[in-house]
Amino acid sequence: MVNSLNINKIGEKYGEFVEAAAESLQGKMAEDVVLLDVRGNSIITDFYLLATGRNMPHLKALAAETSKTMKQVVDHPVRLSGTPESGWVIVDAGDIVIHIFHSEKRAYYNLEELWNDAERVDVEE
Repeated sequence: MVNSLNINKIGEKYGEFVEAAAESLQGKMAEDVVLLDVRGNSIITDFYLLATGRNMPHLKALAAETSKTMKQVVDHPVRLSGTPESGWVIVDAGDIVIHIFHSEKRAYYNLEELWNDAERVDVEE
């Protein structure tokens, strides 16, 4: 779950969305879950939530669960992009975009480095 101290830092508006997304990923055993606060750095979204899945079926399960969860907590459409076979699935919920990678794709695209000026927010088990 998202650390309660950091939810205060994120703000109530986003806290529910971020916590729901992180918990859905952790509930399906996602690995290396990282939240990047890109407010002020991106015009696309406010947060990127990154996670790693072990294989194609795991990526599919993570994407399905996260998409289902986000549809319950946001009041606008949630879009899926990519496929488990590609090694990268995106769940776009507007204010938060969830990137679910296979470990090889995550290392290759290295979004943490691309957004190295974004604040990392602790996500704990």
